[in-house]
Amino acid sequence: IQAASGLSEEEVQRLQRDAEEHAAEDAAKRESVEARNTGDSLAYSAEKMLRDNAEVVEGEPKEKVEAAIKELREALNGDDTAAIKSKTEALSAAMQEVGAAIYGAQQAANAPGGGGESGPGQNGSAGSGEGEPDTVEGEFREV
Repeated sequence: IQAASGLSEEEVQRLQRDAEEHAAEDAAKRESVEARNTGDSLAYSAEKMLRDNAEVVEGEPKEKVEAAIKELREALNGDDTAAIKSKTEALSAAMQEVGAAIYGAQQAANAPGGGGESGPGQNGSAGSGEGEPDTVEGEFREV
């Protein structure tokens, strides 16, 4: 806040005092908004992850994440920042278990003889298996 904006020196000092007096309230409000945004974003990501990996994620890990999402959504309806942070951390921990299950399933599917789709690179005839699944490596000669 500066006097160059058309305010008198007295008005500038008053506004600065008001800002200093309300700094703690502003910081608490900012923390609350950030916790809400983080929680809401994490809940959305968890729901999307469950939808996108429905065939891999089943049983107890899925139920844990769904319960954690529900608890977080309930906390987001209230005003308790500490509860929102706590539920966000709980959902994050539950999502790590699901993420590990998804990663393990992908590794098993990509392993030779692991039940994954047979495609270029997985049977050893077309290269190392890196790159696009429909890509076929070949040799060429310049003539």
